[in-house]
Amino acid sequence: MEWIIAGCGAVLNLAAVCIAKKKTGLEPADRKKWLASLLLAGAGGFASGFLLVLRVGTYLPNLLRLLLLGALLAAAAYIDALNHRIPNQIVLGTAAVFAGCTVLDLLLSGMDAAAMAVNSLAAAVIFFLVFFLVRLASRGGVGYGDIKMITAVGLIFGIYGTFSFLLVSHVLAAVAAIVLLASKKATRKDGLPFGPFFYLGYLATLLMGTF
Repeated sequence: MEWIIAGCGAVLNLAAVCIAKKKTGLEPADRKKWLASLLLAGAGGFASGFLLVLRVGTYLPNLLRLLLLGALLAAAAYIDALNHRIPNQIVLGTAAVFAGCTVLDLLLSGMDAAAMAVNSLAAAVIFFLVFFLVRLASRGGVGYGDIKMITAVGLIFGIYGTFSFLLVSHVLAAVAAIVLLASKKATRKDGLPFGPFFYLGYLATLLMGTF
């Protein structure tokens, strides 16, 4: 079963990246980078599927919720890396995944699912307010696309999962920024796309099981 779910994760990620490429028209500068994008997306999807079976078993609403989140984050990483933006369609897609899986969960498990939904909604509101205030305090230091994506992730991961997701994402982004600055491949004025780090944060959260 682990291998089947892992394969589904890989297929979903590959499909998401291919759809993102077709819808946006964005494509890496050369074919090798495009193939590398597909390889990374497929490998990430395979790893996430395998980790999910280990962490949450084969309960359908949880598998759908987290596999589809991974696919949407893979698409966001691809687009953000090339164009420094996260489209609203991905944010709305994540919200739709939450709504659909919550309804399915309510039908299968009742009140347990209702408690989880409340936790998820609370996470979305809390993290939206926190990062909106950070944006105001930093005068645009956090992009609206990032804020919306974090809010949407809160719907899926809940409070503790989103905290882990953000912690890992920001630590990895900080390390990458230091390396780029030290190697003079970027300056302080250059923007750093957060989409790829969000995806790494997603994988790390699954690995740690903090959701």
